[in-house]
Amino acid sequence: MDFLTNMLVGSAHTLEYSVTLVLAALLFVSVLRRGALRVLSVRTWWMLAAAWQVVFAGMLTSAQYRMWQGNEMTRELVTTPLAGDVPRLLLHAPVMPFLDGSSGYYVFYAYTHFWVPFLLALLGAGAVYGIFRFLQHRKPVAVGNEEVLLISGVAFLAGWPNMVVFVSLAFVLTVLHALYAHVRYGAAARTRMLPSIIAAAVITLLLQATIAAYTATLAV
Repeated sequence: MDFLTNMLVGSAHTLEYSVTLVLAALLFVSVLRRGALRVLSVRTWWMLAAAWQVVFAGMLTSAQYRMWQGNEMTRELVTTPLAGDVPRLLLHAPVMPFLDGSSGYYVFYAYTHFWVPFLLALLGAGAVYGIFRFLQHRKPVAVGNEEVLLISGVAFLAGWPNMVVFVSLAFVLTVLHALYAHVRYGAAARTRMLPSIIAAAVITLLLQATIAAYTATLAV
């Protein structure tokens, strides 16, 4: 295994975590700042975030191949067909033609571990965006454009299943915030979800590794 591959494999989680925090900071500035203080448009942010995920998944896919190819004990894994009893799901459609080839196992492994998380994050963020656009239409006082853009963007960065924890936490904090405002300011108090979304985003992104490990144990 060459030096660059070894370095990438050893620092993959640190690199992903660092870039995620940088992208989160750019998202917050892009959504909450206006005029000359805006760093980039939200559309440009999405292009940048998606491009990073694609590049990172491609780097991991290449590194995995080189790591297996460079070890005598795992070299045969890159030329092993995928077993016929392994379920082929709709999510595997993009690589379905390659699963029955001589490198079927490697393709299945790389796609499942490095590309499916990106697709799930994209699909999940799209679902969150749609739900909050609906809520914005029904409750414009509580859900504004900033809420929609922030919660869908952070959901994409959090990935699956962390985005479920993030959105749930945002709702719980919103309810607590609304109850506090009701007690302090009366029934006429109006609260937005923005502070709760920001707090939930900070908690989820800073603790994403712990949350991912916990949700993984629940799934077992």
